[in-house]
Amino acid sequence: LAFASGNPIYGLILNGMKGLYTRIGRHYFANPEARSLALGFYHKLSALCSEGAHDQVYETVRRYGHESGEIWHRMQKNLPGDLAIQGR
Repeated sequence: LAFASGNPIYGLILNGMKGLYTRIGRHYFANPEARSLALGFYHKLSALCSEGAHDQVYETVRRYGHESGEIWHRMQKNLPGDLAIQGR
């Protein structure tokens, strides 16, 4: 989406943080609960699209964001050294 936006700054920002995003993603998705949640989310989106229930997509995305945020918050207590946020 960053590149599709037409604003080259977004793409530059993402490219500059690619290594960090990769490390964070690898850590997050190493958690079986996070993988299961993501898989369920994409299955739900697929079903909603197949059923034409487009009005439910917003709430589904919002709920996934909240639930994945809760998982990430719990995981922050045990971040590897290269991801640890100083001062926590």
